[in-house]
Amino acid sequence: MIRPGRIGMIEYYVHLPGEYEIFLPKNGTGHEEEPIGSITLNSGGSYTVFILQKASWNIREMHILTTVDANKVHRLWQIPQAIVIAAGEVMFSVTELDFSYSQAPSSIKSVVHAIWLLTSAIRNFLVVLLNFLKFERHSYAFFAALMTSSIRIFAVMAVFFL
Repeated sequence: MIRPGRIGMIEYYVHLPGEYEIFLPKNGTGHEEEPIGSITLNSGGSYTVFILQKASWNIREMHILTTVDANKVHRLWQIPQAIVIAAGEVMFSVTELDFSYSQAPSSIKSVVHAIWLLTSAIRNFLVVLLNFLKFERHSYAFFAALMTSSIRIFAVMAVFFL
């Protein structure tokens, strides 16, 4: 909290969406507070609140600056996309395992399954690593390059498959 006659700044805080009331101290002790305004925080938005308080002039002003606009697309629109991704993953997994089991000799079917699980673990590790490193700007290009290289490898393998 900033006392009258001081200039200061507080850290960035994350709040849940909703209506919030902002209070300032009435006097220098800070024991009594009075509301100077309210702010509505929306999901996905980032806001900066500027407060001018000058006790000698009895001035208290609050200005709100929206630095990042709130989300305009509702979260429920992600459900159809998640269903399509899950269906694609299931269809890919089933056909991949069926093909590998039908083409592998019976003595190494468990090895083929272990290799499939290892590649799945490597994919998941890459996703976690890129999210941890905050590699957001180039992540789509990176995943597109990985996908293109895997398509080329698969095409070469398909050409030479007997």
